[in-house]
Amino acid sequence: MKLPIFFFVAYLAAGVAGKALRVAYEKIFFFYAYQIDQLNPESERSLDFMCAEPIDVQKGGCKDVTPKYVPCTAVDKDRGPTAGKLSPMLEGMSVQSNPTPDVEGTAKHLGSQGMDQNRYAPWRVIKDGTAFNKMIEHLREVMAKTNASMTVDDYNTHKALFEGAELSLDRVHWSRHVYHSPHLMKYLADNIPGIKLVIAPVVGKDWKGADTVDFKLDDTINANEAAMPDIRDKLEDAYKSFYAVKEPKEHQIVMQSCERAKNRIKGVSCSTL
Repeated sequence: MKLPIFFFVAYLAAGVAGKALRVAYEKIFFFYAYQIDQLNPESERSLDFMCAEPIDVQKGGCKDVTPKYVPCTAVDKDRGPTAGKLSPMLEGMSVQSNPTPDVEGTAKHLGSQGMDQNRYAPWRVIKDGTAFNKMIEHLREVMAKTNASMTVDDYNTHKALFEGAELSLDRVHWSRHVYHSPHLMKYLADNIPGIKLVIAPVVGKDWKGADTVDFKLDDTINANEAAMPDIRDKLEDAYKSFYAVKEPKEHQIVMQSCERAKNRIKGVSCSTL
């Protein structure tokens, strides 16, 4: 039986990483998408807006059937729109000799400033804001459309923004794996008695100092096939059960959206160049 496509990811980075880590990367990705969106005429922009007549703040969305939007404005020093607050924090952007953004340094700085909390729901800062995975897919279209409208010279002028979007989206994807993969491995161990989970040595640390290791999926299958000829079926069943639960399912959907967005960004960049 063939395992689901999402099983064959390059790796699952297991480590001690919390929500703050991934939220920091998500904010950075949003910032780059915002900067790219700002290159469009004002009438065509879609980021940093909110409903003129919002419904219940916990649910989001607009009251009007035909929504009316207004630009976001700061409510107070802690809860203003994210885009403007991130601008001075992208350390690599202001260094002419290093136009490539320092995504790791920025994530660390966000944490040190207490801005690594998920205070800004997508519907508060984007037209037609919805679930996070849908926002990622919307942002990829914003970036792809902007890129496609540029000349080669224009693209080269703003290349660092697209590189920043790609780098930070990679880290969003990675941090989602970090956040939920230990739960997945525990679930596999609990639900497939006797399974040997093959994990490679530590390959690095995240910016909080937590170890990250490679969970070797193919090696895990090979290590168990002799004792468990049906290991692939067992893994498929376990994965289906694991991802049927709300939170893992949400992570899976976002990771798939990240992967599609990365492919879209790279594809358009290549055609432009």
